[in-house]
Formats: sequence, structure tokens, C-alpha cells
Amino acid sequence: MNNNCVSIIVPVYKVEKYLPECIDSIVNQTYRNIEVILIDDGSPDKCPQICDNYALQDNRIKVVHKINGGLSDARNIGLDICNGEYIIFVDSDDIIHKKMVERLVSTLEEENAEIVECSTIRFNNSINVSSFIEGQATIYNKVDALRELILDHAFHQTVWNKIYTKKVIDNILFPVGKYNEDEYWTYRVFANANKVVSLPDSLYYYRQRDNSIIHHRYSIKRLDALEAKVIRKEFIDTYFPELSDIAMYNLLISCLYAGQMTIKDMDIKEREVAWPIISTVYRKNANSYAILKNHQIPLKQQVWCLMGKISLKITCNIRNKFKIGV
Repeated sequence: MNNNCVSIIVPVYKVEKYLPECIDSIVNQTYRNIEVILIDDGSPDKCPQICDNYALQDNRIKVVHKINGGLSDARNIGLDICNGEYIIFVDSDDIIHKKMVERLVSTLEEENAEIVECSTIRFNNSINVSSFIEGQATIYNKVDALRELILDHAFHQTVWNKIYTKKVIDNILFPVGKYNEDEYWTYRVFANANKVVSLPDSLYYYRQRDNSIIHHRYSIKRLDALEAKVIRKEFIDTYFPELSDIAMYNLLISCLYAGQMTIKDMDIKEREVAWPIISTVYRKNANSYAILKNHQIPLKQQVWCLMGKISLKITCNIRNKFKIGV
């Protein structure tokens, strides 16, 4: 294994309770050649001081203080100033196994890949980070990796349980001001990779907080995810037409989810805005023939997609009644 520098980019905002545990898990990595970039995104609590104190103790840590611009803006700044040959993102309320960087780097280099994704353990308040079992890496070419990403099987949209070569990111920036920013970004990076690796080792510990965006009431802003998948489908149609049916199917299922949550969570005024957006996207992208002919789409899902084309509202109400997909 070479001793290439790994840049670990950590956006920081209102996590003073969890930040020390996160930083400790990073600076205590068995792989020592790391550059830790803490982006204080105008945090109003004690996070700025915590970042500065850690930087005084470890010269591998760089701190940037900026006005609040959101998660995407913070990550973009990290990408702009990082010096590592490899890049990892860590969210500031999460923790990573002490061997995560070492394991990801060794797999990346052994397989001559551009991206490696590891498994994730979700937790609520506290967790004992234990040893992990080294699993067998599974190698994917570009098209197969994108297929697995779109289907959310071997790969997932989250940016933080992966290592990337700097070259594969290729100045692809996160969309500032958007929710579900990973949905706009990850597939484009995968499209630049010739080889992507799925590693079953559980190395990233994802903290689930009640006040996180995903636990908030479903709002109009959450439709950004739908916009991202429309853009992704257009990208796939242009550059990877063999995956167009899969991208369409995933977009339709996302429309069903958005419709269900709109009915379930939104007030009447919000619903009047959201529903035309969702139904227009569905109507424009629902290709019945493509749904039926693609054997990779499960039969039950084909039925739901076809029902949605007949009546999106009725289908969403039925799915809500039986608690399917929500």
C-alpha cells in the first residue's frame, strides 16, 4: 500500500454535542497520512472553538470559518482546498472505525479502482465501535456500478461512506441550496469511474437524530430529490441509454413516494403546489412498454408503476393505506 494523502472533508454546523467524538474517530485512524478539513459553516454554537482547539493539537487539521451557506457549499470549499490524492467525506455527527481509511485505501489501490464504498451501521445516541469482519470486495465496471447505484442495491447515493480518487471527482460540485444534494452528485462521479468496489465491511457509523432533515415533516423542498432524479434520467438517457429503463423506474417509484408523503404530511396549500409537479413528472416519464419489458424491475413494482399511470392519487392513497414504501 502506498502512503498517499487522504483528505477528509467534514462540514460542521450545530453539532457541538457530537463533534469531539467525530473528530477523535478521524485523527485516531491507523492510516496516519491524512488531511482533516473542518469547514465551520457559520455554526452558532461552540463548534468553531472546538475546531480551533483540535487544530492546535494536530497539525493535520485545517479549519475554515465561513458564513452559513449549507452543506453543499461547505463540501465545495473542502474540495477546492484539499490536497490529498484521495478524498473521504464525513458528516460531523457521525463516527468512523479506526481502520476505515486504511481499509478503504488498501482496497482502492489493490483493485486499481476509483471509488470504494463500505457498509454503514446506523445508531441513535451512542455506540460501541467494535472490530469488524473483513469481507470480500465485489468489483463493478462503470455501467454495472451505475445500475446498482440507481437501484440502491450494492451502492447508495450517500457520499460519506466512500473513498474517491481526486481525479474521478473532476471538479464536480455539490448543488448549493438544494436538499438531497447527494442525489445530484453521486451518479456523476460514478460515471467518471472505470472500476467501483463494494466492500461489506461495516466501517462508517451513521448517527440518526430526530432533528435531522430526513426526520422533518415532508415539505416542498424535499421535492429537490425528484428534480435531481429527473436530471439524472436525462443524463442516463444521453450517456448510458442501456440504463434508461432502470432510471425511469426509479424516478417513478420516487414520484409515488413523493405523492404519498404529500398526501400524508403536507397541508392543503402545499399540496396544491406539490401535486402538479409530481404528477407532471410521472406523466412525462411513465413508459408502460419499458416497464413491462425490463426483467430487472420486480413484477410488484411494475404493477405499482402501471397503476400510477392510470391514477397517481388513487395509487398513492392505496400505498399509504397499506403502509407500502413509507
